[in-house]
Amino acid sequence: MSENDFDYGPLAGLIGVWTGDKGMDIAPEPDGTEHNPYYETITYTAIGDADNAEEQLLTALHYIQIVQRKSNDEVFHHQSGYWMWDAKLASLCIRCKLPVRSRFSQAATITAKQKMTVRP
Repeated sequence: MSENDFDYGPLAGLIGVWTGDKGMDIAPEPDGTEHNPYYETITYTAIGDADNAEEQLLTALHYIQIVQRKSNDEVFHHQSGYWMWDAKLASLCIRCKLPVRSRFSQAATITAKQKMTVRP
C-alpha cells in the first residue's frame, strides 16, 4: 500500500522534508546573552495505519528533526517521534523523545476543538 491509501487527515500536508535556515538560539550566559544562528531539517515519513487494541484506528507519521549551528554544523538538537491521526475522533496525538542529558517523553492530544492535553 502507498501513503495515498490511508487517511492522514491534517497530517497529509506534512509528509516530506522541510528545511529552514533563519533560526536563532538565544541562551542566557553569566556574562550576557549568547546568540547562535541555526538551520534545521524535519522529515515526516508516512508509516501507515495501526490498530490500537482493536478499538481505535490510527494513521501515523514518523518524524525526525535535526537542528545544527551555522557556525560549525554541530547538531545541538535531535528529536524524533510520531504524529498520529484518529479520524473517528478527529484527534491528533504526538509522541516524542528528546535525547538530551535527561530522558524526556511527552504526549499531547489535540481534538478538532483545538483543545490540547499534555501527559508525561
